[in-house]
Amino acid sequence: MTKPMGLLQAMVRNRYRLIIMSTVLAVLALLGATAAGAQNTGSIAGQACPDWVHNLWVTTGPDGKTYPTWHPPVDPTYGCYFTHEHGADPRQFVGFASTGMPAFGYTGNMAAATDPGAATDPHHGTVIQNTAEPHEGFKVYVTNNDLNGRAWMLIFHQGSRGARRALVQFHALDIYMYTQTGQKLVEVRRMADFGYGSPNCAAPGDATPGYGIVFSSSGSGYDFNRHQYQRRFIPTTDCATTTPYETWTFVYDIAGVFKARGLFDIDNASTVFNVNSPTEVRYMCEFRNPNEDCASFWNTRWSGNKRAISGFVQDVNNPGPTEFHTDAYGRPVAANAQGAIKQFVANTSWKTEPCYCNRDTFRAFADYLYHGDPPGAGQTSLPDGFPVGAWALTYPVQAPSGPTPQPPTPTPDPSQTPDPTPDPSPTPEPTGPTLIVEVDPASANVGDMVDVHLKLANVQNVYGLQTQCSVDPAVLTGTQLQDGVIFNQSNSYFVNKGFQPDGKWTTGASLLQPSMPFSGSDIAYALYYTVAGAGNSSVTCTALAVDKDGKELPLTVMNGSFNGAVVVTPPPTETPTVTPEPTEPPTLTPPPTLTTITGKMTYQNGPDNADITVQLVTNETVLATITTGADGMYTFTDVAPGVYGVTAIGMHHLRIGKMVTVTEGGQVIDLGTLILPGGDTDDNGVIDLGDAALVGANFDLPVNPAPANADINMDGLINIRDLAIIGGNFNLAAPIILQ
Repeated sequence: MTKPMGLLQAMVRNRYRLIIMSTVLAVLALLGATAAGAQNTGSIAGQACPDWVHNLWVTTGPDGKTYPTWHPPVDPTYGCYFTHEHGADPRQFVGFASTGMPAFGYTGNMAAATDPGAATDPHHGTVIQNTAEPHEGFKVYVTNNDLNGRAWMLIFHQGSRGARRALVQFHALDIYMYTQTGQKLVEVRRMADFGYGSPNCAAPGDATPGYGIVFSSSGSGYDFNRHQYQRRFIPTTDCATTTPYETWTFVYDIAGVFKARGLFDIDNASTVFNVNSPTEVRYMCEFRNPNEDCASFWNTRWSGNKRAISGFVQDVNNPGPTEFHTDAYGRPVAANAQGAIKQFVANTSWKTEPCYCNRDTFRAFADYLYHGDPPGAGQTSLPDGFPVGAWALTYPVQAPSGPTPQPPTPTPDPSQTPDPTPDPSPTPEPTGPTLIVEVDPASANVGDMVDVHLKLANVQNVYGLQTQCSVDPAVLTGTQLQDGVIFNQSNSYFVNKGFQPDGKWTTGASLLQPSMPFSGSDIAYALYYTVAGAGNSSVTCTALAVDKDGKELPLTVMNGSFNGAVVVTPPPTETPTVTPEPTEPPTLTPPPTLTTITGKMTYQNGPDNADITVQLVTNETVLATITTGADGMYTFTDVAPGVYGVTAIGMHHLRIGKMVTVTEGGQVIDLGTLILPGGDTDDNGVIDLGDAALVGANFDLPVNPAPANADINMDGLINIRDLAIIGGNFNLAAPIILQ
């Protein structure tokens, strides 16, 4: 298959054609050939819309200038289809009568007000358009019920076809929040900070400059976390076969009175960043399914139109003026300052925690966006040959240099008294690996909600966490398991046994490949309770933290209480695990003209390494087979010069293989210790959601009644040790060829 030319590379190659075309159009304009009366000639239904139809979809921005705006996939007047989509219809928003149609590019133009890069996009004639953020990349998210009594509309620039998304730190994000009855609460705009770019199969902080992706510190001063939260995980040519997902996490601060963070993702990214050429991208379908026709593009499954937002957290506290001005990076400025943006935040105060529910509220509009069918097409995708619509690479948008202005001291409005936010129960600072049980609020009325944050502190290499929390069921009733920062629905698999009548609640979560182990301090996940009756209740938890191999990590629990003080539970006395000394391989004296191949095969975290089938193969012919004992050792003797494969498979583990070249006789080739990845509970050659579901369905049960194949580490109990092994190997498929 001929490799498709990179989108950006194609644009550069066509640059001179565009210059010639522009000259021809200019001459035609002088001759009157482009008069308005000549635009609508003949039927264009079922065809790609010409520019003059697209240019009908405009609106007036806050600066009084004309900007392009949202349009449906198919023009309702002319029946033609557009070569891009913008997500949910803003006219569905409960506050639309006040907001009107969104002005795509306004925020970016304010950011570029002092930057020579701001320019008019010739594609839209006199319409103002920030060329640093191409029109095609603007997406709209709408929900009129966020499950907290509010309605949102988000206008976000997230192009998914060009290389600049891997190179640019700041992207426009406009946030509108109203009550469900249409009262304005928040209307803010800024260039949101999406941190540094990183390959989506790499750990945060990996040496991204080697991939041509910009590493940039944000300087945002955002204080939700002690570590940098914001980053962009971009599919790259060397990661696309591992994972296709694209995930952007952001931080957002408007003058200190409105803060937010969240996660936007694309589940079917259309292109990948070429790590060998920073100005080029390549089609995802080259790497994920070589049998698809990449030239047809929109008929592949990798269309870049399946998007979602989750974990959208807000911290709002504005006792001062509801209207004020900032620059495009949320920093207070005078109203007459160049590039000043008028912001609105009501005199109100609230906080929300990471919640997967906001992903669900957008699901109808954002999680499965689609381009729509051309009239009469009767299909779920646009026709073959649907154009890609690439754009040229532009320089990164950077925040202006210089000191950050301080926000003005707000003047309290005596008529508006914000509701006080209860402080969470106090906890002492832990000194070692600790699970802190934070009860917030520490006291509440019957019927109120109480959040119990399970916060890990000072931990290293955590991949899975299992907890059992006990309360007095006459006082507190468990209702819902909620996302945290460490474990959430975008990166983890959860097990929830549900709140029991005796007040116990067993839960667990494991990260999934390619997520990296967590080190540091942050909220693992949260348990929500409802106050069922008067009185006090301790919230006493036991916890088991494990690494990527399902091995237990040290952890002290600092329990909390409802209407009480913090109780420190010392760590349990651990019984050391005695690891039997491996049996040394016998000393072999190979024949002078033949070779011996030896080594050790091990399960990922089993009690021993018995019953692993090891084979010596060549040209698909099995020459010898050995079944290992508890020590996992194997030896093949009398091996003639040649190229061989040594393969191994164990029950519920993936087959692995290693190539061996024997060049001469009389050698002893020791392949060392090789580890079989665990978690293939159904032995189908891939570790997937079905394997995780089997562990989840039998969580916290012993083998018999639980099936033995759910017991990955073969310790007789189904728990977080098994789930973490699956999470660490998620999406791996056999055979695994070792280097």
